[in-house]
Amino acid sequence: MKNNTSPSNIKESFCPKCGTQVQSRFLITNNFLYLQRRCGNHIKENEVLHKIDEILPHYIWNSNIKNLMDRENPWKGTKAVDVLITRKCHWKCKVCYIKYGRENYEEMSIDNFKKILKVLNGAKVVLNGGEVTLRNDLEDFIKLTLESGNIPVVYTNGLRFSSRSYVKKLKRAGLKEVVITFDGFKGEIYEKLRSGKHELKLVMKALENLKKENVKTSIYSTIVKGINDDQIPYILRYMASNKFIWTVSFKPVYLPGASKTLRLTEENIPSYSELIELIGREVKGITTSYILQLRKLLESIQYSFAKSSNPIYFTWLEVPTIFVKRKGNKLKPLFPQSLLSLILPYVKKLNRVATLPSIFSHNSEGIFKLEEYLFRRGIGKIVLGTIAPNVSPYISSAPTLKQLKGRVILSSYLAW
Repeated sequence: MKNNTSPSNIKESFCPKCGTQVQSRFLITNNFLYLQRRCGNHIKENEVLHKIDEILPHYIWNSNIKNLMDRENPWKGTKAVDVLITRKCHWKCKVCYIKYGRENYEEMSIDNFKKILKVLNGAKVVLNGGEVTLRNDLEDFIKLTLESGNIPVVYTNGLRFSSRSYVKKLKRAGLKEVVITFDGFKGEIYEKLRSGKHELKLVMKALENLKKENVKTSIYSTIVKGINDDQIPYILRYMASNKFIWTVSFKPVYLPGASKTLRLTEENIPSYSELIELIGREVKGITTSYILQLRKLLESIQYSFAKSSNPIYFTWLEVPTIFVKRKGNKLKPLFPQSLLSLILPYVKKLNRVATLPSIFSHNSEGIFKLEEYLFRRGIGKIVLGTIAPNVSPYISSAPTLKQLKGRVILSSYLAW
C-alpha cells in the first residue's frame, strides 16, 4: 500500500472535546492510519488511529450497504445503537477516549431518551457512558427500553456488578445483555491500563455473578502490544469454557486517548493481522486469508438483509467478525475453511437475492431471535473492535447517540 495517500473523501465528524462538527478524512502515512481534522485549539495534529495491514482497508471504506439506506427515514430498520447517557466515571483509565470534554456534555435526560426510543423499533439499545451504573435511575432506562419494544443492553466496567444483588435488581428491571470491560487475568494490567490491581478481583466477581444469573455477556478488551496482547489466548479459553459469554471483542489501543504517563508509541498499536495471528494460535484455522474469505460471505448476506429490510445492518461489514462454536473446552470456526471454499463460488448468486423471509423484516425482532438461537446453541463471536467511535470521519459509521448542550445528535445509521 502506498504511503501518504488520501483514501477517504472529506466527511464530517465530531471534536471529542467540545462536540463541534468538523470536516475530517483518513490519511495513510508510513503504514499507519491517521485522522485529519482541526478544531480550534483542541485538535491541531493528525491523530494516529490504527496500524495498516491487508485486513483494515476492507472494513474501513466499504459503503455499498450504506448506499441502500432510506434517506427519508434513515433510522428505519436500525437494529442496535449506543446511547450515551452519562459522561461520569469513577474509573481513571489510562486508555480512555471518552474522557475528553466531559464538562461540555450534559447528562441524558429521561425525556430525551424517550424521544430516541420513538424512532427505534425492536432494536438493541446499548446504554453507554462514562460509567452508566453511576446513574441511580439506570433501572428506569432499562424499563423504558423494554416497554418501548426494544432490547436493553448495559455497557459497564463491571465494578458495581461485583454485587450479585445489583445484578439481580437490573435483571428484574429487564436487563437482557451486558458488555463488560475486561483486559486480562493479571492485576498488573489493571495497574498499567486502568485504575489499579484491585479492579481485577471486582471484575472477576462481576463475571461470576453474571454467569450465576445467566445474563448474556460480551467481553470488550483494549489490547496494547507489549502489555496485554499475551492475554488473548487466555480470554478465548475463558470464552470456550463459559457459555454465558456471547462475544469477545479485541480493540487495538486508541493512542490519542492514552495517558502520557504510559509513554505509548505507534509500536504499541497491534494491527488486525497481528491480532488474528494471536487468535489463530488458540482457534485453529483462523488466518488473515480466512478472514478475507469470510468477509465475502458475510457481505453477501448483509447485502441481502439490506435489500429486504432497508437495512438490517451489522458490524459484520465494519469490522472482522469470526463466528465460533464450542467443542469441549476449545473454540472452532463455525464456518470452516472447507465450507467457505464450497460456498464462495455462489456468492454472486446470493447477492442477487432481492428478499429474505419475513423473519428479517425491519419491524420484527427476528434478527435477535436468530442471535438468541445461536447463543443458546453455544455459538459466539470473536470481533476485532472498531476504531474509537468518536473519531470516525463518517458520522454514519459512528454508533453513538450524543446529547450536547441540550441537543440530541443522532450520529449512526448502523446496527449489529
